[in-house]
Amino acid sequence: MVYVILHNNQKSANRAGTITFIVNNMDNQIVEKKRIEYKKDDTLFEVLNSLYTIEYKETGYDHYLIGIQGDSFNIKTNGTSTWLWFELCYIKDGVSYKDTIDFNDYVKQTVSTGIDGIELKDNMIFAINERDNLHNTSMFNDSISFNSYYNSIKAFRIIVYVLSGIFLIAVVVFLIVSRKSDHKITVRELCILAFMSVLLFVQEELLVFIPNFQFTFLLLAVYVSQFGFKKTSLIVFVHVLLDNIYMGSLTPIVMIPMWLGYMIYIGIIWLLKNKNILLLTLGAILGAYIYSMLFLVTNIVFLKINVYLYWIADIPFEIMLISTIAFTMIYLYKPLSRKLGELWNKDNEVYIEDNGEIL
Repeated sequence: MVYVILHNNQKSANRAGTITFIVNNMDNQIVEKKRIEYKKDDTLFEVLNSLYTIEYKETGYDHYLIGIQGDSFNIKTNGTSTWLWFELCYIKDGVSYKDTIDFNDYVKQTVSTGIDGIELKDNMIFAINERDNLHNTSMFNDSISFNSYYNSIKAFRIIVYVLSGIFLIAVVVFLIVSRKSDHKITVRELCILAFMSVLLFVQEELLVFIPNFQFTFLLLAVYVSQFGFKKTSLIVFVHVLLDNIYMGSLTPIVMIPMWLGYMIYIGIIWLLKNKNILLLTLGAILGAYIYSMLFLVTNIVFLKINVYLYWIADIPFEIMLISTIAFTMIYLYKPLSRKLGELWNKDNEVYIEDNGEIL
């Protein structure tokens, strides 16, 4: 029940997954039913607050939920005769999710905390019921179908898998062509590319506790300057795959904007790699911002979030990202490019001078 809220009991998800969210109004009508995907370390409040307009009070006991509004509903408590009632259930072990929900496949759990105390778990159902002294609404009164939404997500996943398959085939073709070209990829070069892929992945995961602070965009810029667009695109593919496997976010809503964003970013760097460092830094900032906004697009299309609220909430993180990229590109791009150039082009003694030109 919404009135019982534990102090400092905010729980985050251990891994990515999907929940079913239901809103039941006073007349026992289901006015909202949606499948929502979440990421590792998300909280239930954060997920709902990104999709709906939530009214709440900041208290010493975390968020006190007053009301919630979507495109087709608006329910709230007045503190006396009307209130919000939480219901929660988890899918039984060994039961697969179906687009039509049968509550016999779920185990109901009593909600004894506020919204901050509810932990996100894959395939759970979370409902908010509007109640008064004369009504006792419950989500367990009806079976619920999600055919249209579920099928659209399923079709989208198929598209992702097809595109991923095509990309893998392109990688294989690229490697075959490279072996037959005048400049074949040597074992030494392959080892360098593999090590740089590992470095890119590890540094990002080590710094994940600091929002939008990482060296990913700097390293990709350095890689493009030395390895070229094609070889860097291989590193991008490996990084996206590893990152989503490790973070448990193998979902098109995350993977597609991530991959496209990185590819656009390295494309911009490739076009500007011989320009002065200030122009290159501006290009890196532009590419990183496009990368971030691609996530907004997929969230709008498939999760139907509030664009304005999402964009406003994202401003501090974008400022952090831009500041990090500006600092690292200006102070670290040239020395790192020079060192990597010496390693990559060791046999040909090719290196980068201070003006950024390859000699």
